[in-house]
Amino acid sequence: MQKILPFQHKPPLSYDPTVDELLGILSLYPALYEQKTADNFIDTIIYDNDIADNVSFYGLAEAVAKDCLLCFSMPFEIARFSISDICGYLVQMLDRDYYVHFLCDTYWVRNYIACGKAHVEHAPLIYGYDSEQRHFLAQDYFDFQRRSEQPISFADIEASYRNGAFIKRPDEHAMLNSCVLYGVKPVCVKAKEPNLAKIKQSLINFLDCCPYANTEREGIFYGIRFIDILARRYRDDPGNISLKHCHFLYCHIRLMADRVRILQKSGSLPPGEEPAASLDGMAVYVRNLEMRLLKSRMSPRAKSVPYGRELGDIKERYAQLIEEILRLMP
Repeated sequence: MQKILPFQHKPPLSYDPTVDELLGILSLYPALYEQKTADNFIDTIIYDNDIADNVSFYGLAEAVAKDCLLCFSMPFEIARFSISDICGYLVQMLDRDYYVHFLCDTYWVRNYIACGKAHVEHAPLIYGYDSEQRHFLAQDYFDFQRRSEQPISFADIEASYRNGAFIKRPDEHAMLNSCVLYGVKPVCVKAKEPNLAKIKQSLINFLDCCPYANTEREGIFYGIRFIDILARRYRDDPGNISLKHCHFLYCHIRLMADRVRILQKSGSLPPGEEPAASLDGMAVYVRNLEMRLLKSRMSPRAKSVPYGRELGDIKERYAQLIEEILRLMP
């Protein structure tokens, strides 16, 4: 017996598995995908400290899943005494149309390059199974042997579940921070009109760089200021710049261009090539900058990149384009 849920293996965006796979599921419902990408992915957060890959979209899961996805998570602490047959449990979730992120220890899963070498937490998306072949169908492009859908054996999932290093830590990590699985099921896929008031206020907030007010997460800011923080870090330590930061900026600009076209389609913005065409050009420029950074890292003879200056120029032009979008909005 087998069950395979529909899934977009080439997601519209390639930033982070949590984001990409969510968009891959939503893209099965084009109108819903357009509404969710128009309404969300504007605010950003960044830890103003020395953490490397810490820039992200703000409130992603909560905002996007709020009224269209049924979400379910299982902490390790609960799973330990309630799930003896983890593969059977995953099969039941798939039979009920849940896409499942399962937290693996890569040491035990042969699909990962780190198998048998290192204990690393990874959460591939499981979207199907074949009970006769005794494997799940999964996708995860960080450390997978190849970037595509793959079968993960029941035996490897079981071994990871029983022996995963993060389960046996002496601290509270497994209890407080780790869920063995996180399931998502589309339940309300009828799209609404883009929320113009919300989008407009989010764009204003993005330019104003208001500090995030939750005192439990002090030091986190959202808005275009994140570009300044990245530039400062690069200035302080040119050898420690993260390519993921640059790629995040590319994805943010890409989604801004998509947002403009979606709002034009709905009649919320006047038709025309601008400012979407300018955003497209900026996205290409940032993508090329990312490749130049990669080349300068890989080859000592490659020309160095004035990354801090480039970021300053990009921020100034990006702010101008967002201000233009705001002027065009009713």
